[in-house]
Formats: sequence, structure tokens, C-alpha cells
Amino acid sequence: MDECFGRNLTNPNVSPKGKRAIFEYRGEIFTVPKENGTWRNLTNSYGVADRSPIWSPKGDKVAWFSDKNGEYELVLADQNGNNQEFIKLPNPTFYFQLDWSPNGKFIAYTDTNFVIWIINLDTKKIVKADADGFAHPNRTMNPKFSPDSDWIVYAKQNDNSFKSIYAYQLSTKKTIQITDKIADAITPVWDASVNIFTL
Repeated sequence: MDECFGRNLTNPNVSPKGKRAIFEYRGEIFTVPKENGTWRNLTNSYGVADRSPIWSPKGDKVAWFSDKNGEYELVLADQNGNNQEFIKLPNPTFYFQLDWSPNGKFIAYTDTNFVIWIINLDTKKIVKADADGFAHPNRTMNPKFSPDSDWIVYAKQNDNSFKSIYAYQLSTKKTIQITDKIADAITPVWDASVNIFTL
């Protein structure tokens, strides 16, 4: 693999069954097998910037950002790159860090203005979940879905420059603050089996 790609593979994501990994490489999206088989170029898009690939929970689909049509859009495709569907995103800008809900129905991401968006993949409706009011070097707020797909958890900066952990519920559109403002908290992760998180 090093002979083909060198050291420029970025945004790695392993398939749910662990048989293939997906990468961004110089504006293209590739998958690479763990053992047998060969690499696949899913995009073959010279002159296009394809970014931030991710597997669906079942591993049958992949998603990434692409500026093929001018502004960045979300692309949904089969795991081999076929049947690409482009979804226009609100507030055209640059986008970061996709997270696909465990039930396969939603995708969350952050834009360059520190806004978290959630896409309903059935209706293609996109809602604003939350926004960070302060600029900081880490451009993404890293939203992560709960095991039941009804919550996302993320870190947001407070007016004292410390970050707190917040959670947004999709079903109620309710936002709650989980950690206190007097201590810095980052990088929350959900327990794999129940709706609790660790820091």
C-alpha cells in the first residue's frame, strides 16, 4: 500500500466488519482491503476535491464531501462508489467530520462556521442542531451519535474559554449542558451499548 499511496492517506475510517478501510488521498476516495483483494478508487474525479469519507453502519454505503458541482455537497454512494447521490448543503462553505447514526437514518457534521448540522437521509431535510459562538483552531465540533440515534454529543466553548460537553436530542430538538463551565471537557464518547458517555 505504501508503494501506491506513500504517506498521504488522510481521514481513515474502517468498515463495520473490519474488512476494508476508506481513505482520502489527494482529493480522491479509496478503499483498501485488510488482507485479500486490491484498492479501489471510488471517485476517479480529477480536478475535484473529495473529502472526509465514512462508512454507513451496515457497510453497504459510504458518504463524503465533494465540490464536483461547484460548492461542497454531501455524496452518498454504494460501498464500491456506484450510484452516487449528491445532496446540497445549507450555508455553502467547508465541512468537517461526518458521523453516521447507528440506525443509518441520519448524518451529522460541522461547517467552518462551527455550526452542527443533521441530515435526515430519508427526507433529505437538514436541521441546525447547535453552534459554537467562538472561533478556535479545531474547526470541527465532532458530533457523535448515541447508540439509539436520538442524541448527538459534542464539546462547545463557553465564554470563559473552557469547553463543556453538550447533547442535542433529535426527537425533541432539546439541548442540554452535561458538564460544568468551570472545568474544560473535550472529546466525549458514547458507551457502545447504552446511552451514557465517557470523557
